[in-house]
Amino acid sequence: RKRDGRLVFVLDLAGLIYDNPTLAALNGPVKSLCRFLADNYMEICHRIVVLNAPQLFNTVWKLVSPMVPQRTRAKVG
Repeated sequence: RKRDGRLVFVLDLAGLIYDNPTLAALNGPVKSLCRFLADNYMEICHRIVVLNAPQLFNTVWKLVSPMVPQRTRAKVG
């Protein structure tokens, strides 16, 4: 099987604040972008690296990750 490329997605959450503009972005354009990437490019995503994640992110990931396919969970680090 030929591989055209592999993508490493790095998400740095340093300085993230939970205010109305941030929540609006996460619920609007960022959500749409994530859906588009997942629908069209998930197979080329090799790894997702999350830097400087606040504790809330870790808590949410622990709750959500059991519902995420093992193959996808293995890409998050």
